[in-house]
Amino acid sequence: MTPTPRIVKTNLYYALIIGLFFCLTSCNQGEVYYQYRLIPASQWQKSAVLGFVPDSLNVIPSKQYDLYIEIINNNLYKYQNIWLIIDQNIESRTMKSDTIEIKIADQYGKWYGSGTGGLHQISYTYKQGLSLDSTQQYLIYLKQYMTDDPLKGIEKVGIKIQETI
Repeated sequence: MTPTPRIVKTNLYYALIIGLFFCLTSCNQGEVYYQYRLIPASQWQKSAVLGFVPDSLNVIPSKQYDLYIEIINNNLYKYQNIWLIIDQNIESRTMKSDTIEIKIADQYGKWYGSGTGGLHQISYTYKQGLSLDSTQQYLIYLKQYMTDDPLKGIEKVGIKIQETI
């Protein structure tokens, strides 16, 4: 006996709903904080400091977490990398400053990460295996450290904190 078109349509509908559910629940698995800052006119000024205050974190003291820097650039970005100054108190109660280089394209100009339509996203693992306290107020400040002022082609910069896998 062959299934009727109505049964096939109903089964396809249920399969689509189940697939969408799994996609949505797996995309943010373990995230406790995810925030972006829009760069006005895609031109990041040297004086512009992007501040993040991951408050009310729903963390479990016995678990460890990873901190990622997220960058979305467009095709006008002309470099293979970006240098950032990061001030943060995520590892201790006092502020610590780091200067990091994030590679966002290879030597031939092929963008790392993912993206379509002229936008490209890279996720850089900044810190791993952090023990976090939900009662502490964490501060993270990012500043571009390139020679261009403004730095053209950066659309958004963000922070993601998620449970270590």
